[in-house]
Amino acid sequence: MEVSFEESLEKARKKRPELREAELNVKMAEKEVQLAKSQYFPTVNLSFNYERVGDDPGVSGSQYEDEDSWNIMAYARWTFWQWGKKRKLLREKETRLVQAEDARVQVEDGISLEVKEAYLRLREAREKIDVAKTAITQAEENYRMNFERYKEQVATSTDVLDAQTLLTQARSNYYNALSDFNIARARLDRAMGIVTYEEVR
Repeated sequence: MEVSFEESLEKARKKRPELREAELNVKMAEKEVQLAKSQYFPTVNLSFNYERVGDDPGVSGSQYEDEDSWNIMAYARWTFWQWGKKRKLLREKETRLVQAEDARVQVEDGISLEVKEAYLRLREAREKIDVAKTAITQAEENYRMNFERYKEQVATSTDVLDAQTLLTQARSNYYNALSDFNIARARLDRAMGIVTYEEVR
């Protein structure tokens, strides 16, 4: 339990690929909205042309043409009568942006829920380990007392066997608790987006 819930959630927000994908979808939808808005403005083009001509390898012109020439051309195009079509396209792109933002929020909520569930399971598994340790201590003391009573012929062999069974069960519960803890830790690591052992350390 080295990390707190807030740290686990922050790691998940940085590492989970689903969240990164959702954020990229939002950015892409924002760019599409900007592109749709740009259609309301004129398109301006500028071109430049430079040319050298001549009859000899030095391209130094001829008696009929100058050695070099250049021209610059600029033109603008603005379509006025398609604003209804442009407005419809813009609304469509804005709707897609809202959908992408909603999808991102859903992914964030899902990741938060998954991390919280995994974190709570890990805490519960940790508490079970402590309980199992206490149970082992009690079972060992119970076995010791029954064995001493058996040696003094105050208890039967059945009492000793029952105490041995309880001790075995307590140890088994302890190892099951350790196993549950490791599984819960792996679930939390997965929820945080950690995929290799080196990232855990």
